[in-house]
Amino acid sequence: MRGVVFPLRVKLPDKVQIEPVGKCNLNCRMCPGGIRRKGKQAFMPLEMFEGLLDQFKQAREIQLQGLGEPMLHPSFTQFIDLAAQRGRKVGAATNLTLLNEKIANSLVSGALDSLAVSIESPSETTYGWLCREGRLTEVLSNLEMLLARRDSAGTGKPRVTVTSYIMRENMAQLPQLVELAGSLGADAFTAENLPGTMEEPALPRNYRPVRDFVAWQMPTAEDKLVLKESFGKARNAGRKNGVEVTLPPLRPGRNGNGKKDCDWPWREAFVSSSGKMMPCPNVGTPDRSHMGDAASEGVASVWNGPRFSDFRNRLSEGDPPEICRHCCTASAPGA
Repeated sequence: MRGVVFPLRVKLPDKVQIEPVGKCNLNCRMCPGGIRRKGKQAFMPLEMFEGLLDQFKQAREIQLQGLGEPMLHPSFTQFIDLAAQRGRKVGAATNLTLLNEKIANSLVSGALDSLAVSIESPSETTYGWLCREGRLTEVLSNLEMLLARRDSAGTGKPRVTVTSYIMRENMAQLPQLVELAGSLGADAFTAENLPGTMEEPALPRNYRPVRDFVAWQMPTAEDKLVLKESFGKARNAGRKNGVEVTLPPLRPGRNGNGKKDCDWPWREAFVSSSGKMMPCPNVGTPDRSHMGDAASEGVASVWNGPRFSDFRNRLSEGDPPEICRHCCTASAPGA
């Protein structure tokens, strides 16, 4: 964003993403969350979460999401309640495989405003291949149960969005995903670009299988006609089924100088389950890049610290850090 002047000190953001759990029960091929399946369970302590909430006093919205599955956390519903009690709008993202009746009843009580449910394919075979150890029938049954509980509770909450990454394997299936979401009673469908090709030289070794899969599955210019047709059919399916459909642009966003934009490090904050503040969620895990330990050093100290300030300066001056150069923000599906 060369030529755009930003203040030296950046005000704390209105929206904050906090990762309750740093690992996942699934091992999806396109997600680094499976990297942390082995080893010590990465649960954010409830006390750390409360401390972060108190420091992000101005935040109007708290999103409980990251690479991990939040329902693994024994205090997941307490995270929701603590944020809601402070008057924050609360959202969460899940693969929904671990939903049970107790959690479902808590989720529809009114404290949770929105819930994103990842479903990568309407096909059991494709879903099972992409999300190893995941069963689509289980997810759909859980989603149906949750929406039935929401209807019974009468709260109208949470607003449920089905989400999916756009891959060569599923790009033609987006209309069917929208129809599936509508048939179950979900409110919206959102398709997102894969986070990026992770081509920085310093990429940790354990990321390489994910990097190779993403590079293989990321749509190219040859897929643009298929994507355009799929996007059009998905929008039509949304209108027919009463589902709000959100799709990424087929061209990357640019500012007035023709440069590809990214304002995430000014607009939102992301804190991992370990308390490390990362420049954005697309980074994945703190071992790739982090700006400091928000839990021990303090949110304000890290947010406006020298490491984060230098990071933002490089973005604004058109010389982005290596980790940003292959991000989905700098591309588009089929570009």
